[in-house]
Amino acid sequence: MPYNKAKAEKKWKNWKQREEDILRKLGVEEEIIMLLHEFDWNQFKEDRRFNERQWTYEESYFVKTSGSNDRLSYIKFDQLLNSIENVNLFKCIKSTDSITKSIIALKVNDFNINDISIILHISPNVIYKKIYKLRKKYKKMAKK
Repeated sequence: MPYNKAKAEKKWKNWKQREEDILRKLGVEEEIIMLLHEFDWNQFKEDRRFNERQWTYEESYFVKTSGSNDRLSYIKFDQLLNSIENVNLFKCIKSTDSITKSIIALKVNDFNINDISIILHISPNVIYKKIYKLRKKYKKMAKK
């Protein structure tokens, strides 16, 4: 998701206004409040410049390709989704979290639950639960 400058500035101004109201109630001098405002504003601008230049990357995974040497290839998750013909399944997987997508990508490539738990650094129970929730979500979408 790209950085939204206007939303971030509005959020900062609301936060700053609440902070300044509290400082005024505590009896802090107006000059000190203005110095804090200028300092915080400059800090916010630095953070904003940094966040504007951040890139959002597409999700991609390594998958096994069939052939004489079972080797790993780099593919984008969208390519994996394009191979799904069931519309409900596509929508269900597309809207899920990144960990579940990683689990699916690894499961499709014949990794077992224990291997997936080692690769993703999560317990096998979490994997089973995420698969269960995805199946439940898919069944709900399929009934509609």
